[in-house]
Amino acid sequence: MIDKENLLKLIENDENPKVEFKRSEYIKGKKNRELARAMAAFANHEGGKIIVGVNDDRTIECFSCNEPEVKKYEEFVYQIAANNCDPPITPEFLSVKLDEWIVFVIDIPKKTGDPVRSGGKFYIRHGNTTRELTHEELRRKYINSEMKETFNESLINSFDKLSEEQFEVSDIIHEGKVIPYIEFEATEDSECVLYSKIYNTYFEKAYYVEASFNDVTIDKLKEILVTYYTTFINYSHYHSVFNISASGLSWIGYGPNNFVNALQNQNFRYSQIKKKFGDEVYIHHREAACFMDEINDTIFYIHAQPNKSPNVNELTLDYFNIGFIFSDIPFNPIYNEFFNKIKYVPESLEEANGGLTQKFPLKNITFSEEGFVATECRGEYYISGLYGKIPQQLKKNAIINRHDKIIINLRDSHEMNQIHNYSIYNVKITQIPSGNFPAYILDFDGNW
Repeated sequence: MIDKENLLKLIENDENPKVEFKRSEYIKGKKNRELARAMAAFANHEGGKIIVGVNDDRTIECFSCNEPEVKKYEEFVYQIAANNCDPPITPEFLSVKLDEWIVFVIDIPKKTGDPVRSGGKFYIRHGNTTRELTHEELRRKYINSEMKETFNESLINSFDKLSEEQFEVSDIIHEGKVIPYIEFEATEDSECVLYSKIYNTYFEKAYYVEASFNDVTIDKLKEILVTYYTTFINYSHYHSVFNISASGLSWIGYGPNNFVNALQNQNFRYSQIKKKFGDEVYIHHREAACFMDEINDTIFYIHAQPNKSPNVNELTLDYFNIGFIFSDIPFNPIYNEFFNKIKYVPESLEEANGGLTQKFPLKNITFSEEGFVATECRGEYYISGLYGKIPQQLKKNAIINRHDKIIINLRDSHEMNQIHNYSIYNVKITQIPSGNFPAYILDFDGNW
């Protein structure tokens, strides 16, 4: 049993691998999919508690109900656990009074044997977030040989074969249309800022390994990306993102296909520079470009300077750095296997002692969206992020202020037709430790 004192301690200690906060709407029939996913994630990890009636910033909602309503909510939770989780799980449902308010605690036991799936996918608790189980983790957990065959993947033999089955696809929706990338104004020509929800953090120490070379053609870049996704085909690719920056404009998008297409559209992008700043604007002979993908406990990155070329077929990438960032020294030989395949092997593993990640809590800054980042599921779009002008309170941060707009990531996605008031409550900044020009990953957490 949990009493008032213990519950307040759980709330004070914030979300963690065994505690997650949810607003009251999660037990009112509006968030069945998200609630089932959270329960499955805890069951597939070490178990944990979902505290309903608490916001992400640890404030307690004004949520009250009588005894019959408590019974109704309890039955609803049991139905979600039985009908939306496969195999069904059996949580414990508790109600705790905090003065005149009620907070519910859904206590999820650890699941032994076959892992739990929700909505056809398998999830696991990772830090204070939920992510999809990797293929390696599934193979370790699954004991049913018939089900193992479900996860056998065919190898990718060309760039055109890359598809949403290999990585999580995010689309940018601007004025109701899907576009390959969005254009922001930039204060620096030689810096990249990427916007992505990343699971890994490198607060204390990080390790990275990197290979460097020049004169990389678009065809060679495609070959490298195919090699990467083929080598790590049994890993979950959470959120690949890119940024290309040149002479006051910056282009941000998601996915390896859009990255290559954006590079090849250099002439069009440069025409946008002249359109915005005039024909006399100086365009540097090299851009700054960065691509990032996250797999398991590792960040993969490409960091390069595309040459300016009147003929897009001749475009090359110089100062081309490709590497991985780790929180611990990697012992898996798969990374060496990848570098051997692309025929560029790093000389050594480097260590970053200063910490590559900084985290800044914010006071629920109001955010007005101009467009959306969305994922498609069964023909419908679900909003997972949004972009718009930087709130005035954030402009003092030099890294955040690199662009005239920002992209924030919602904690939970919602349907396109749902309208909400949004606010930002946290930002995490991670530096990519490549040496030729600065590159940062900004992960804004948004409430809705």
